[in-house]
Amino acid sequence: MSIGRILSPLVVGGPGALTSGPVGFLVFPRSLLTSAWLTVGTPLGSALAAIVPGRVIYWIDPEGGPRAFLGLVLVGSLLTWSGLIALSCVGILGWYRRSRPSV
Repeated sequence: MSIGRILSPLVVGGPGALTSGPVGFLVFPRSLLTSAWLTVGTPLGSALAAIVPGRVIYWIDPEGGPRAFLGLVLVGSLLTWSGLIALSCVGILGWYRRSRPSV
C-alpha cells in the first residue's frame, strides 16, 4: 500500500469537511442541512466532553455550558465528516482503479 493511497483521501476529506460546514451555515443558516451537519457530530462531541479535561473547556469558554458543548460538537462534526468524505474518496478511487482497463 503506497502513501498516496492513504494521503489522497485525507487531502480530500479534511478540506471537504472544512468547507462544507461553513458554506452550509452561510447559505442555509436554519435548514435541515445544518441540522444534519451538526447532528452527526453530537455523539463524538459527547465522547469528547468526557475525555477533554474541564480546565480546557473553561479555558476556551470561561462560562462553560452549552457554548462549550457546541464547540465540541463542531469538532466532532468536522472529524466525522472528514472521515466520511475520506471513506467515500477511498471507495471512488477503488472503483476507478478496478474499472480502468489494464495496459
